[in-house]
Amino acid sequence: MISYTEKLDAANQKMGDLSAANAGLQKEYEEMKEKLDRYENQNASFMAQYQSLVGINNALSTGDLMKAAELYTALDQTAITEESLISMLSSIKSQMEGSVYLRLQELGSTAWNAGRQEEALQYYTWSVKIRREAENLFLLARLQQTMGNTTEANQNFDAVVGEFPGSSYAERARQARGY
Repeated sequence: MISYTEKLDAANQKMGDLSAANAGLQKEYEEMKEKLDRYENQNASFMAQYQSLVGINNALSTGDLMKAAELYTALDQTAITEESLISMLSSIKSQMEGSVYLRLQELGSTAWNAGRQEEALQYYTWSVKIRREAENLFLLARLQQTMGNTTEANQNFDAVVGEFPGSSYAERARQARGY
């Protein structure tokens, strides 16, 4: 009988040891799973940011400025923290805020002069979203005024006066607005 009890105690002890080892392994498994999930999320975020930047570059290289503007303005630049992506973003940003917004403004003026107001509205809107300047904001407001969108036009005229008070467009905005 004692031998049976000793065997039972030994088995219970072994089961307790195995349960403790199992609990330790389970905890380690959960920690590793959490680390893997975090790594996968970071990798997915990196890949999404990279794909967005490549998409902007591709649109720029094919001359699709509207697509480039759409992708650029949708990009959360503050989320980009990887050095290689920051370098790509810097290059794209200098193009978008240096020349692309101006080219969109020019395309807007060309479209407006050709009587294509809806097209001009899109070009001016993207130009302003990329880089808000007195001239493109004023042109957007004048077009909106011409199209009968008085509320939006007045908001943009007010923005020209408020944000660029020393510019020649501020005075022109006051006159167009009627004050």
